[in-house]
Amino acid sequence: MNITSVIVFLIVHLEQTIWVTLYLPGLVIYALTMNFGGRRALFTYWGHLSILLAGRLLGGPPGILFISVPLLALYYYIVYRLAEVIIPASDPEDRQERFQRFKILAWYFWGLQFPIFMASEPTSIKVDKLIDGNAFRKITKPGYIWTHLHQVIGLTSGTSFSRVEGPGAIFTNPFERPQEIIDLRTQLRSKEIKAITQDGIPINATVFTSFRIDREEWDRDLYNRLRYANPLLNGAKDLDAGTEPFKYSTSRVRAALGIEGVKSSTTGPDGNSSIRWDEQVLNLIGETARFVISEVPLSELWQPNPKKDGEGVSALNLIADEIFARIAGKLKENGVQLFTARIVDYSLQSDKGDGEVDKITEQQLPAWTARWGQRASKIRTEASAEAEQKIEDASVLARSMFLSAVAEALQENKLSDKDLYRYLIAVRFLSALDETTLHEAGLSAEDDQIKRDYTLLRKVISKTKKRMADGD
Repeated sequence: MNITSVIVFLIVHLEQTIWVTLYLPGLVIYALTMNFGGRRALFTYWGHLSILLAGRLLGGPPGILFISVPLLALYYYIVYRLAEVIIPASDPEDRQERFQRFKILAWYFWGLQFPIFMASEPTSIKVDKLIDGNAFRKITKPGYIWTHLHQVIGLTSGTSFSRVEGPGAIFTNPFERPQEIIDLRTQLRSKEIKAITQDGIPINATVFTSFRIDREEWDRDLYNRLRYANPLLNGAKDLDAGTEPFKYSTSRVRAALGIEGVKSSTTGPDGNSSIRWDEQVLNLIGETARFVISEVPLSELWQPNPKKDGEGVSALNLIADEIFARIAGKLKENGVQLFTARIVDYSLQSDKGDGEVDKITEQQLPAWTARWGQRASKIRTEASAEAEQKIEDASVLARSMFLSAVAEALQENKLSDKDLYRYLIAVRFLSALDETTLHEAGLSAEDDQIKRDYTLLRKVISKTKKRMADGD
């Protein structure tokens, strides 16, 4: 055996050893990617290596270039086409978007993908994590989120807010994750609240409201006023994202996500505790309704005070107008347009159930009873005084009429006959009563009793006048 044969033998065995050794790193790749990729990365690595080995065996060293490389190119072309079919797109003709979808699927086969999310239902605010992944490797980006036409999403990067994106296909950067889905449609919400009236009576009330992310056109004056009140609204004058009928302003959405107020813990799209923007709005409206109710006594929750509010006014409308006036401006400063906010129902029922009084209510009953007793006593006293005053006024008027009639009779008729004098006074008094009292009181002849009395009075006056004439 010559030296050349020995060298060839060593090279062949060394190459075989190298090829066998190259399969071993697949186990390391599997160990590193098994949490998010299972065995996909192992099979993908061994598959690539086997294609290279097949080209080497079939064509020698040039076979790697002319056989293996074209096969790998065909593989990635198939992956590219599969991505167009499997991963939803906002704009299928956008080359950059198609390349982003290709990278998502390619990294998925390598087990190095970013998390992939999708909005579960058109009517839901929940984001389902379809595929878990590691969002901290810059080289294996992007991640992917899909939302419906009327949905956008706020993204956070670490502990800070990143951006607002959507609708449709959203490609995420390293460290980004979904914070919350925002529905651009008009929201209809109701909420049960507990409140205390001005006179200290606890009630349950149902608040109904309608609102949405503000999509109105703002003039410059309004825009300047709102961005001064809330710096998050810088750049919110125009609707700069989305398509009709759901165009929106990213700054207004950002402001809505930043609403601060009454807190209510819920579960966010990533499974963590968070506060949804629509719940924040509803909580603010509910808190405002509590304040408004606290300024209204129980009796005016159904029937307003006619002296203060006028006749025929709806108490529910008055309260709704007050709630709207107090909260609409604040919501506008947070990118939310309020359409209505009103109380639709009250309840005095206890939490213990129908017909049962809780301990606090039971303790307050004597105080409420005394307060309502004082109010009723005051009303009765005022009514009694008013009635006495009217009776006194009527008595004075009657005396004045009588004296005026007597004085007029004495002045016009200087008589000595006592009977005639009495008849004359009666006639004059009855005439005054007929002309003044009945007419000024507005008595109607349609009433049978009044008509009979009126006729009898006329007859008496007529007979008296006739007797006086005969006496003359």
